[in-house]
Amino acid sequence: MAEKLSQNFNLEEFTASSTAKAKGISNIPTAQHKSNLKYLCVSILESLRALLNAKYTTYQGKKVKSVSIKITSGYRSPALNKAVGGSTTSAHTQGLAADFDVVITFIDSTKKTIPYTETYENIKGWVKAGKLTLDQLIQEKSGSSTWIHIGLKPDNNRKQFLKYNNGKYIMD
Repeated sequence: MAEKLSQNFNLEEFTASSTAKAKGISNIPTAQHKSNLKYLCVSILESLRALLNAKYTTYQGKKVKSVSIKITSGYRSPALNKAVGGSTTSAHTQGLAADFDVVITFIDSTKKTIPYTETYENIKGWVKAGKLTLDQLIQEKSGSSTWIHIGLKPDNNRKQFLKYNNGKYIMD
């Protein structure tokens, strides 16, 4: 059974990495990293999930069954972070960041990923309204891949909003 980090998130989804598997890189977090991942899940991701589920009861005229957060990158060991070209100061290496997509499941069991630009604007609005706190929110695009990055610190969160497009960051 997967180790739970919070009600809706487990450790495996934050440590799974095709790059680590392909390159034989260990991506096992320490106890402190696990604690940080739990903090990330409880402090922001569960609240975000609840806000998303409250917002999306219907989408594009279809009744929504549920909204989930699909983690695409969570914890990264220093070796894995280097292998994927991550920043040497990446919050991923501390277990305090996640990259993700938001997926809607409709009543008829079909699924749709919400556009990353829409997710970014929703989160940014909730932060500005005081419903969420975060250190960093990044709308990211690299080639044809898109995702949202969210980072949290134990204190002194900057509420920094950025857009990344093929190698260039822009403050938002």
